[in-house]
Amino acid sequence: MLEDVMHDYWRSLCESLQGPRLEAGAMNAFRRLENRYSEPHRHYHTLAHIEACVRELHEFTARMGSFAPNDSALVELALWYHDAVYHTLREDNEEKSADLACRASIQLFHLQTRELSHLKELIMATAHRDIPRDPDAKIVCDIDLSSLGAAPDVFDRNTMNIRREYNWMPEAEFNAQTEGFFLRFLHRPTIYTTPYFQAKYEDQARRNLTRVLESLGSRRST
Repeated sequence: MLEDVMHDYWRSLCESLQGPRLEAGAMNAFRRLENRYSEPHRHYHTLAHIEACVRELHEFTARMGSFAPNDSALVELALWYHDAVYHTLREDNEEKSADLACRASIQLFHLQTRELSHLKELIMATAHRDIPRDPDAKIVCDIDLSSLGAAPDVFDRNTMNIRREYNWMPEAEFNAQTEGFFLRFLHRPTIYTTPYFQAKYEDQARRNLTRVLESLGSRRST
């Protein structure tokens, strides 16, 4: 089951951050995250999305070896928390998620100021307003965007689930926002910032985004 897989991922991460003797608070933190990602208004930004992100990171580190992130534990922690606060009527979800991650990390892992600052930077990068420059932020962002390169049927299902999260928004407004978001990535030299994810997802992601944009354009012309 997904919960069992995620429980194992979380336990492994906590052991790497605080040693083999886990505090009870670590498992309580897992339950709180699980509850957040199970909120009824979520349809794409769920625990399944976090599982996909963590799995991508583990596959990346297994394949790349010495080219792994500078601090893979902080990268994974950022992925766990990057959508912990998610409401489509807010514009500060990443900031609130980063604040939550830092508060939890001080209590659970006793992270130092430098580590907390880096953790916040990694989560804030998932707003995707700018192309990241930090090596770890590049990996976090590429992983968060890996679903853009999914098979067409999976990509379409993800898009439908995101639309359900914005069910309060009129169709025309949602389509305009989707168009702007996708065009921002298509106008970049590459959607992905690391060679590994460029090779794995770039071509399919561009096909997916182009197909959606062509569909939106044809709807406006009819």
